[in-house]
Amino acid sequence: MKTILLLFIALANICVVSASSVAPFSHTFKSGGFVQNKGQIKNQYGLVNDDVKYLYSNGFFNLQLRKNGFSYEIFEAKKSAIFLSAAEDDEDLGQQQKVDLSSSRIDVILLGANASPEMVAEEGSGTYFNYFITPSYKKGIEHVLAFNKITYKNIYPGIDLVFTDDLINNTVEYSYVIRPNANPALIRMQYLGTSGIAIDKFQHLNIQAEKGFVSEINLSSFTNETKKEVPCRLTLENNEVSFSVGSVVNETLVIDPNIIWGTYFGGEIDEKTNPEITVDQKGKPILVGTTSSTTLIASSGAFQTRFSGVCDFCISKFKTDGNLDWATYFGGSGQDIAYGITSDDGNNIYVAGNTTSDGLATPGAHLTTRAGQGDAILAKFSSTGGLLWSTYYGGFSPDQARSVCIDNSGHVFIAGYCNSTTGISTPGVYQETYGGYGDAFVAMFSSNGTLRWGSYLGGTKQDRIHAVSVDKMGAVYIEGTCESTSGIATPGAYQTVFGGATDALVAKFDTSNGNIFWSTYYGGEAEDHGRGVVCDSKGNVYIAGFTGSLNNIATPGAYQELLNLYGQSGGFDGLVVKFTSDGERIWGTYYGGEGNDPFYGMAIDNNSNIYIAGSTKSISGIATANAIQGSIGGDNNSDGALAKFDNDGHLLMGTYWGETAQEIFYDVDVDDKGFAFAACRTEGTVEVTPGVYQTQNNGGADYAVYKIYAGDNCYDINEPNETLSSSKLLKATTDTSSWGYSASISSSTDQDWFKIKTKADGTNLKILLMYPPKTYTLKLCGDDGATLDSSRFQGPDTQTIIFNNNNTGSFYIQVVHTNTQFDSLNCYRLLIIKSSTPFSVPQKDLSPRWNSKANESDFRIDPNPACTQVNVHFISDKKGMVTGILYDMLCHPVFMQQFEVDEGIVEHQFTLPLLTSGSYIFEWKQNDIIHRKQLVINQ
Repeated sequence: MKTILLLFIALANICVVSASSVAPFSHTFKSGGFVQNKGQIKNQYGLVNDDVKYLYSNGFFNLQLRKNGFSYEIFEAKKSAIFLSAAEDDEDLGQQQKVDLSSSRIDVILLGANASPEMVAEEGSGTYFNYFITPSYKKGIEHVLAFNKITYKNIYPGIDLVFTDDLINNTVEYSYVIRPNANPALIRMQYLGTSGIAIDKFQHLNIQAEKGFVSEINLSSFTNETKKEVPCRLTLENNEVSFSVGSVVNETLVIDPNIIWGTYFGGEIDEKTNPEITVDQKGKPILVGTTSSTTLIASSGAFQTRFSGVCDFCISKFKTDGNLDWATYFGGSGQDIAYGITSDDGNNIYVAGNTTSDGLATPGAHLTTRAGQGDAILAKFSSTGGLLWSTYYGGFSPDQARSVCIDNSGHVFIAGYCNSTTGISTPGVYQETYGGYGDAFVAMFSSNGTLRWGSYLGGTKQDRIHAVSVDKMGAVYIEGTCESTSGIATPGAYQTVFGGATDALVAKFDTSNGNIFWSTYYGGEAEDHGRGVVCDSKGNVYIAGFTGSLNNIATPGAYQELLNLYGQSGGFDGLVVKFTSDGERIWGTYYGGEGNDPFYGMAIDNNSNIYIAGSTKSISGIATANAIQGSIGGDNNSDGALAKFDNDGHLLMGTYWGETAQEIFYDVDVDDKGFAFAACRTEGTVEVTPGVYQTQNNGGADYAVYKIYAGDNCYDINEPNETLSSSKLLKATTDTSSWGYSASISSSTDQDWFKIKTKADGTNLKILLMYPPKTYTLKLCGDDGATLDSSRFQGPDTQTIIFNNNNTGSFYIQVVHTNTQFDSLNCYRLLIIKSSTPFSVPQKDLSPRWNSKANESDFRIDPNPACTQVNVHFISDKKGMVTGILYDMLCHPVFMQQFEVDEGIVEHQFTLPLLTSGSYIFEWKQNDIIHRKQLVINQ
């Protein structure tokens, strides 16, 4: 079967700003998704507009999807000036003022495109609409459906155009899907009805219209199969836009925003053993571990929803936003312990471990009944969590599969530790007979669970494997720990003599027949343990683990040439080593401080950067300047530790992770975009992010999963969020130890806007801006962009805004900076804490607090629209200073005046400066009360 590889080009987000207001108009329809046209859409003459097939509307603008292109429609609402007496209130004003609604339309013509492409509607929103418009439709137009995805099939030869409604970020986006041999140069988009069009330095396409403007932003690209970035730029000539794309061979260019998150996973009892993690082709992490919890594990409809006994596998798959996709138990009445997990190109999942339970194998499996005291077990699940097959593997004595991997052909490899003299090896492999006292083993299965071959590797003492990996050249590598002084190293290997105590071992096998290419010891005079092995695209192999040896570990000039002194008294430092495909060492390094620093998990990214995961008790020697957590949090307990090296052995990033209880990172994997997923076991409370599957420890020791960006700069997942309409929705949490949201201000023109939604349930909010690297200001704005409050203090300290007694509505947070205050390398963090009890306002913070329950009838402005003067009418509760501020729709103050008033009814006239006609926010501050009104100025 031929594999079809695709190319995506997308302008991820469409931002629209109206000339009159950033608030949705009550006179325009706001839908969810793309609504099909069944005759309810009319043209300017009142006739059915059959040209429009689907309509997206968010209250600010309409996006019309037509057969041969699409259109933006931007609205402007104007109210006629009416002068009212003091007795008339705002409700009267709204009823009496005439509203004139006008619009601008920008048509996008797809030049040379298919005139009648198939339009496929997918991902139904679950909502339908009934329209009762005119008497001509006596029964109305009923059951009109809405969809979150519309695809123009073959809009150009071999090219699809896809529109999606991003529900999480409240944006709409489109992308081109280009199949192999299709030509992206065919894509030509002509923009009609504009008053100006330009491409800025950020590759944003800015389209000006009479009533506002449209920005198509966030052009970034990567291949779907390898997720490698591909150069892609916009070109503009005579209002015609096209794409200039770098060379791509049978690949997919994708634009896709990513979310970095952390979540717990666990039940009411301890999650037992080391968690292991893998990431599928869709960037979804899957965790496997061992649990004795009877609740809070399996999801509804899972393969196995009930705990079976002693301990079971727990397998959990997460969505890309940190919420749970599904979770299942896997086990019987005995003891079932998980040790390994991987996934294939079809997103099927393979788990491996040890079991004393009967009845776990599927019919027709390699071994359908348990052979002895405890067998290795290998199982394959579908991407949706259904069991495809499962088999026992082993003999009479205890056997354990400690790791699992898969090659490009779908062959499955397990490796581990065995005590059985039968049931392991097959004829013709490297070592057919058991060496004694516990041997390592490696075995190969077909994708349907048929055993192809199996081999021992070991001498007369205990030897065991903890990791297995395959390269692209048809070889399988295993790594572990050995005590045997013979029967391990092959002639001519890098280290043929046992170093002492225990050594790490590394071996390379032929996948075709189970014979060995080479095998070597690696270690010195003390204990050395192998825990991870990975291969790069050139066939080089890397190992990780921990060591107490002073000798035979690091190479001259390595990142850390010497073992820390603590290692001489029984502690360990991490080790990382690189070999050629022939088994020659290229470099080796220690990694650790004065405490005990073992490392267990290992991964490699597409650029051959190495990630290792483990734990530390060191107060130095771990964290780099760009660490996520720069100091140890444990109180005589270990913290998790995560490090990233380049393929030459240089440390790129090292970090602690944890609080006062014990935290250990046991495994790490990296997706094709370079994001690391780390699996942690914690006995206490660790920081996770809001809005994920599980935000607290459910009891005992729980697992925690983190998605981490370990690049050279702060990766801001919230971009683009330059305006209110492109702001990212944040969620509040009751957990004061939550990590919150990371973001950065990367340039002088970068604007950071965020959105929060509140309910009239007595909830109170505390908004925290933490660790600002520069002088930033935290602001809270209303749904129309007007400033409600701002932090009084600036600089590196935490800034706080208290927002008590809020009503139902949407509000916005802005992190404000000057042209010289920005930092692309370092993140700041936003955390929103919610509570049923009002937060206290620090006495030293004298900034006024927005009271959303203020009586707006106490405040009125006229005329509105205004020209050169505006009158303010309000009731003052006491004598004091008041401030009137006029803001533009970007929350920039353009006019301010202060004066003193007495208690009672006050009327004051402001003379307005020369301003651009449009909408503004008039804000009135007195003591702890803030009033605000939208003011339209016509000059």
